[in-house]
Amino acid sequence: MKLLVFSDSHGKAREVSRMMKRAAKGGRPDMVLFAGDGVYEALDLRYEDYQVRAVRGNCDLGAPPDVPEEMTFPVQGVMIYLCHGHRLRVKQGLGALQIRAREVGAQLAIFGHTHHQLLEYQEGIYFLNPGALRQGEYALVQVNDQGEINCQLFGQD
Repeated sequence: MKLLVFSDSHGKAREVSRMMKRAAKGGRPDMVLFAGDGVYEALDLRYEDYQVRAVRGNCDLGAPPDVPEEMTFPVQGVMIYLCHGHRLRVKQGLGALQIRAREVGAQLAIFGHTHHQLLEYQEGIYFLNPGALRQGEYALVQVNDQGEINCQLFGQD
């Protein structure tokens, strides 16, 4: 399953369009994951028949009430935790995020907020920050039938 992951678009709809075109070159994503701050750009992708999972960020004050601050869900047997990260103080480090990811049984913890791309593997958990889409940054995640995870970070072309 191919997951397109982005965060921190902050109203840059043109960057969302560019990202979607670039990501589709390898085949249409099965799901789009959004880690907050610019939630309407992500939700609009539903009108193009994308399956979208989105959380609100600290700048998504007017987000619809059904958009949560965090969510956990399985993909191909892999438990994914999605949040923006501001409440877990990710700018100060991954400690609180790691604790929360363990609490929910996640093998992949996706977050935003810092505007810096990150891909780390610590004690059985992948930590992924796709960076800020407003700067042209995003990520692709492949989860195969055996539950193996492959993450790639992409920046401005």
